Amino acid sequence: MCNNYEFKQLLELFAYTPNCHTLTIKSLHHENTSILPFQNNNNTQRLKNLIIQDACCTIECLTLLVEHFNSLKQIINYSQQNMSPAIVHYLLTQARKNARYLCSLQLSSFNGKEVQDLRTFIKTNKVLNNYIIKHVGRYCYISW
Repeated sequence: MCNNYEFKQLLELFAYTPNCHTLTIKSLHHENTSILPFQNNNNTQRLKNLIIQDACCTIECLTLLVEHFNSLKQIINYSQQNMSPAIVHYLLTQARKNARYLCSLQLSSFNGKEVQDLRTFIKTNKVLNNYIIKHVGRYCYISW
């Protein structure tokens, strides 16, 4: 679990964690990280699951995470607030270019209208070919 670390510290920690497959983030400080060089660390290639519990996760933060942990298969949002449509659109389009193994999203606090809007976005922009969207309770599950 990652609590109140800067992004640079998180990358340094991963240098010493060879068997970490899941990262849970409650809070991540990412100021001044636009100048961070991409560090090709074999340990970052092992991360498969990213669990976000921070209501303030931005596109910039997700971009950094996806660029450095590009072997992600699943991103889960357990935040009390749902991710903005712009973030979900980013994950389904741009993030998939960097995280080529990404095949599943679990998004919390989604209502029926938001799920329908997401289906429309996917069909209109043809971002996914074979996919399943399930809406159960307050969660939206997308697999492709």
